[in-house]
Amino acid sequence: MQFYSYVTETPDAPGMTDEPVGSGGRSIDRDLRTVRGVVRRLEKAWPGKSFKVFSFTNIYDARTHRLVHTHWA
Repeated sequence: MQFYSYVTETPDAPGMTDEPVGSGGRSIDRDLRTVRGVVRRLEKAWPGKSFKVFSFTNIYDARTHRLVHTHWA
């Protein structure tokens, strides 16, 4: 499974409407198999921040992105 995640100031916003502009605060994880593993990694990378995790099959096609976890700081 492949995961795309980003830091968000408004975790209750629907879908990807609060996605940041630029490259900071984003992560693509292709080596992890579970959502739990991704969340653990991102809690270490972005301590005290809220973030969203999406699974995807094609990174360039937003229709394949599915929200799998919202982490509230």
